[in-house]
Amino acid sequence: MKMQTKPFVVEHKVSRRSERKQSASIWGGVDIAVLAQEVAEDLPRDHDDQEKSERATS
Repeated sequence: MKMQTKPFVVEHKVSRRSERKQSASIWGGVDIAVLAQEVAEDLPRDHDDQEKSERATS
């Protein structure tokens, strides 16, 4: 006759790493494209730079 095995329970412990939430980015709510446009508008333009850009588009 075969010996009976004892019943057993397998426990799964929850890892603390999986519960860690990803921190919000400090730049999350900032539209960098808009900021770049605003900075570009505020910068003084040289007359030489304007002539170069006009020649390039012609």
